[in-house]
Amino acid sequence: MMEAVVGQNVSLPCIVKNIAKVKVTNTEWSKRENEIRKLALYTPGFGVYRFRSNVSIQPVYYDAKNFMGTYLQLQEVEKGNSGIYVCEVTTFPFGSIRAETELKIKDAVRIMCDANNTVEVQSGENVTIHCKVFQHAQYRWTKNEELVSQSESLELWLVTYAQVGVYTLTVNTGSETLHEKFYITVLATTTTPTTSPMRDVADSSVTSQTTELPPTDTSVTWTTDVGSDVMRYDMRSEESSTLRNIAANFTTPGATTTLSAGNTTGATEYN
Repeated sequence: MMEAVVGQNVSLPCIVKNIAKVKVTNTEWSKRENEIRKLALYTPGFGVYRFRSNVSIQPVYYDAKNFMGTYLQLQEVEKGNSGIYVCEVTTFPFGSIRAETELKIKDAVRIMCDANNTVEVQSGENVTIHCKVFQHAQYRWTKNEELVSQSESLELWLVTYAQVGVYTLTVNTGSETLHEKFYITVLATTTTPTTSPMRDVADSSVTSQTTELPPTDTSVTWTTDVGSDVMRYDMRSEESSTLRNIAANFTTPGATTTLSAGNTTGATEYN
């Protein structure tokens, strides 16, 4: 009996090894189900004839002249390819020889895990990756070819940056070996910048000094030399020029009239 896994390519042999006294003239392949179903045949000098499109035949020669038999080739087998295959060899002088081979197709062995291949964690957190195949198997977890665990699960406690890297799971079922890789990474810690209250005060002070000007007195006061106020008037008024002429009527000969506006002072003397 031959065993294969779903998706594999299979070659079934039908070879006559001792051909010193035998001449192989033909090989024919069929599959035994409820009835015999022909698949393909090969005859030297005539080549291959296929009854089914999903099979092929590879002839085998001892040398250029001595035909020994064939391989029946099945590509990417499925569960339906399981069964008994019959090879009938026609020889001279012994006639037909029949050989049967049972083929069993199994489901592909797959590793089932509860985590993605890339695992991201915060520093100090725990990591657990559980994997399993649905049959008896041996498990090995390694990092940099060093053994970490021999169970179905990889368990890491209080993860640090020292544990970052690629972890390889190797599963041996006896008939085949499977591998799965996981990358463990620790996320960088991020902080939110804060603004110092003292900085805000300083910035506010600078803004005040650069945007605010000292108040300016735009009013005008007319006085005599004896210090009595005559009139206050806003120099921004449209009548300010007329006021200059009116103010002269409130002075006496020989007195000094002073015009003050903000930081500028103008004096006019009358004799």
